[in-house]
Amino acid sequence: MCDYKNTDITVLQAKMDREAAIARELCASPITEGSQKQIDWAEDIRWRKAETAANVIRQIEDNKLDDPEMTAKQRKIIDFYKQTFANNGARFWIDNDCTSFDAHWIQAHQAEIFK
Repeated sequence: MCDYKNTDITVLQAKMDREAAIARELCASPITEGSQKQIDWAEDIRWRKAETAANVIRQIEDNKLDDPEMTAKQRKIIDFYKQTFANNGARFWIDNDCTSFDAHWIQAHQAEIFK
C-alpha cells in the first residue's frame, strides 16, 4: 500500500508535466501517414482515449470525498488527467506506444505515480 502522505509532489508534478508536454506536442501533429483506413482508425483511437479520460475523471469526482488521504489521491489523478487530456478534441497520443491513462493504467502504475 502506498503512503500518500509521503508523496513527493515535485516528482509527481514532473511526471505530469512530461506527459502533458508529450500530449500537447502530439496534439499538434496531424495523422498523415498510412492509408485512409489507418488514419481513420488512429483518429478513432484518439477519440476513445479522450472519452476514457473524461469517464475516469467523472467517476473519481462523483465519489464521496470524505477520506482526506483518498481525496488527495483522487485530486492528483484528476489533475493528472485534466492536464494531460486538456484538449477535448482528443488530438493526442500519450507516448510512442500509444498507451492511455485509463483506470487500468492508473492501477498498474500507482506505485510509480504516487511514490
